[in-house]
Amino acid sequence: MQQVEIVPPNGEICDRRDNDDNGIVDDADVEGDGVCDCLKIASIGRPGAFGQGDLQFRTWPNAMAQNHVVSLADAKLTEDLLADYDVLIVLNVSTVPSVTGEKTHHVFSADEVEAFEGWVRAGGGAFTTAGYSGEISDEVANINKLLGPFKLAYSPNKWGLDGIVTRWTAHPITEGVRRVFAEAGMVPDGPSALTLATDPTEHVALQVPKDDPAKIIVWGDEWITYASQWQAEADQQVERFWVNALTWLSREGSCQHLITQHAAR
Repeated sequence: MQQVEIVPPNGEICDRRDNDDNGIVDDADVEGDGVCDCLKIASIGRPGAFGQGDLQFRTWPNAMAQNHVVSLADAKLTEDLLADYDVLIVLNVSTVPSVTGEKTHHVFSADEVEAFEGWVRAGGGAFTTAGYSGEISDEVANINKLLGPFKLAYSPNKWGLDGIVTRWTAHPITEGVRRVFAEAGMVPDGPSALTLATDPTEHVALQVPKDDPAKIIVWGDEWITYASQWQAEADQQVERFWVNALTWLSREGSCQHLITQHAAR
């Protein structure tokens, strides 16, 4: 049976065109859930080994969007590869194993760093995660290669992000977010970064660029990628945090930028 495309009331479909002439390209949201149906998301790296389930994006927002999240795994980052996506979620890209026998990520080359920077400068948005292992300096070295051009980084010697993050600075990313769990995370510590959240003991949990228009979110933990944090923790706003993040990371003039009245989850 041929699949019938569902067209939202505003007439927008995922065709890179402004079908309703409102100045925003592909701002389709059939379910009204705040997740842009047309957003093209990819992940790189490997999922965490210690939580319940895989990257939650395998089922959300896949069930709500026309474009499913693509796993790039250990693929080499190139200009052509990244050009297909609006948002990149960085999972565990450590070059050391988190558990015995785990396949590690390749070391990012200078060409890959250049391709990533160019993609972000052209409007792409990235969300980085950490805390996949106890090898602090080894884990963050590779991801810090990508973050370096934006004066962002994870600390190679600070860790211990832990507990329910409850201290949030007002920002579009933190709107409606009050509680998000973290455990044994790495501390974002960019030389030119804006801190948006800390844990109860003042460990930094969340940073974005301070004096750079680049759209990059540096989060110090990996638990928000586990299904358990969405399904069993009703007192947290993990899904709302992700919806805010995807909205902020989406390209100017496209997709989610008019979708601001999403429900708190």
